Amino acid sequence: MRAARVLPETAAATVNCRAFEAPFQLVNHRSRSESATAAAAAAHPSRPDPHAYHRAAGLYAKMAPATIAKQTCSPVALSLQHELAFAVAVAANALGQASMALSTATDVTSKLDDRRRKKEGATFCLVYESGKRPVREGPAASPTGHDLLSRIFGHLQPWELSHIRTGIGKKTFLQAAKRYRHIVIDNSVESVCDMWDRMPLSVAFEWGTRMPLVKTIVVRHPPLSKKWSTSVLAEMVDGHTKARSELHEARRAEAERERRQPPKEEGTLESLSGLHKDFCNVIDSHRWRMPSLRHVQGHLVGETFTCEFLKTSRCLESLDVGQEHAGAIARVLQGCQLSRLTSIGTISVHGASHLDQLRVTLSSGGCTSLQSVTFLIASIDEDTVASLNAMEAMRTSGVATCTAAINVRFRPRKREQDMDPFSLSILHNCPAISLSSPFVRDKLCKLAKSATSIVWHPDEAYLTNPHEIGDHAKQLAAMLRFPKARALDIGHLGEVAAFQLPAASSHAWSPLAHLSVRALPKTLAELHPTGRFGFEAVRLLAAAGKIKNVKNIHAGHGPRMPAGEIPRLLAAMKKKRVIDKVDVKVTAEGTGIMWGDEAIAETLPCIRHLAVDLTVPDDAAAAPFVYASVTSCVKIRGLRQVAMRVYHVTQPRTVDKQIVSLRHFHPIDGWSVSSDRLWGDGVEVEAFKRPVSEVFQDEGDADLCMS
Repeated sequence: MRAARVLPETAAATVNCRAFEAPFQLVNHRSRSESATAAAAAAHPSRPDPHAYHRAAGLYAKMAPATIAKQTCSPVALSLQHELAFAVAVAANALGQASMALSTATDVTSKLDDRRRKKEGATFCLVYESGKRPVREGPAASPTGHDLLSRIFGHLQPWELSHIRTGIGKKTFLQAAKRYRHIVIDNSVESVCDMWDRMPLSVAFEWGTRMPLVKTIVVRHPPLSKKWSTSVLAEMVDGHTKARSELHEARRAEAERERRQPPKEEGTLESLSGLHKDFCNVIDSHRWRMPSLRHVQGHLVGETFTCEFLKTSRCLESLDVGQEHAGAIARVLQGCQLSRLTSIGTISVHGASHLDQLRVTLSSGGCTSLQSVTFLIASIDEDTVASLNAMEAMRTSGVATCTAAINVRFRPRKREQDMDPFSLSILHNCPAISLSSPFVRDKLCKLAKSATSIVWHPDEAYLTNPHEIGDHAKQLAAMLRFPKARALDIGHLGEVAAFQLPAASSHAWSPLAHLSVRALPKTLAELHPTGRFGFEAVRLLAAAGKIKNVKNIHAGHGPRMPAGEIPRLLAAMKKKRVIDKVDVKVTAEGTGIMWGDEAIAETLPCIRHLAVDLTVPDDAAAAPFVYASVTSCVKIRGLRQVAMRVYHVTQPRTVDKQIVSLRHFHPIDGWSVSSDRLWGDGVEVEAFKRPVSEVFQDEGDADLCMS
């Protein structure tokens, strides 16, 4: 059996079949028994018997032909012939009258059917795809109702529904349009996009009036054209508003007739998503009222926007306009009814004053049920601590519930290499009372678990007058854990006049002393010490066992360090450590950097790559100084590559030639040495450890030459 489908039923065929049934039923009803016919003839003696011919034919069939011929001319036969002629005339008259009645009934029924079809459209019934004539039995006995038809055609686009309006009829067309619940104004399909582009605003308004029960209207605009179809959407919403008003008025009138309480006038729009500045302007320019608006979501970061329509909502529950700062959120919510507000989405923190402004706005709007809000911060410093205290004031001021979820996290990183820094300066720069709140300490500990970089840059005031950190700061320092930290950056800010390195027992090291041994993770891979203070701080942490598996030490961006400070720092890393790269800037004296001497090399960890930016005491002796430094450093355990760079020499070409001569007459066994000129009158000497196979090959070639 083939699949069934809905086809238009031929209305005229239906009417004609029913019209032709009446005469046949009339004839059938006139067929009576002979006794009934005789009784009728007796009741009407003047009326000829229409069945006399049949009785005469039966009588003649029993007679001989000669007898029949004799009797056809008899008076009786002539009488019967007259009766037969009269009966035929009566029958012909009856058939003519029946034909006229049938024609009249057909014309009247056809006119009524045409009028019905023009008003309601053709009816439909279930048939097979074979194209056979519709049957009148089973499911096809009754036509498909308009309610079902409106459901069938209710999924079409507005212009598709308009194209079949004549075929399905006005009633089905309007019912199908009224069933719209979700409208998508889409630009992703070219044909659909063209239709929305060409839709006149009057047509959009009319379609809005046909959709009083629509719940969702979605606009999928091009990425760089947010204004696309906003006018069509606005007209459609205006038409919808008109239809809703008329529907409410009809319900109110019905309630008055039935003496019931009239219904409340409420809007149907409950949510807005994907909101942007242009659409905010459209809404405000049309002065739409949205008393039932509950949820608003959009992206308005960096925009100068006003959302006056929010003031018309009596039940606003959630607002999320992107990662906007608290001052902008407070400006948007000013004057709104916030008694049902439970969520504000995500707020970017730019100081405690904006948070205080937001708290005042929420309180004046009657907000008492805030349950969820997320704050984004860029880094952890003294301003962050003040902002956390402002969040604590918001939580305890009555605008939020006692179980409200106040989430604080770092802003999303734009690049993979970006860091989320946590400054240890909050331990000594913040007032003691600012760290007394358990809420603040708890949030700081949670943020520490997400930080990818640890920073400590004490200022001049602290270094010249160091002090012991407070009890709350000590508790916080002991609780801090940095499981995701990848880098540690320590150094003092600015040039401190007559700076004296604090002693190991000084209060200046108090923030580091109260850190737990488990504070820094084993995955901490990079150290960025700056200046003598930074090197000493890293050395103290390493000596206390708080720095474990460091892979890289980069000190190439700070001031130059004395050459003797580098082995002192590396010795604190323990001999069993393996450091992938050390990059430092030093000032050297004497005849070179002798870090490869046995007394020094024994205390150093295993180093794979060494890069040194150095200054030489005498430009004239730059080449021998650099080459001697390379010759000594290649003796460091595990070293595979060493690079010595010297800048601002008076004659870089001469220095380069001298290095070429030195590496020719004084080669380094097992190493390949090269030199190159750098920008800024600089020279670089690099040495690479050759593979063992190449060393053996060179030794074999030398033996062959000697033989």
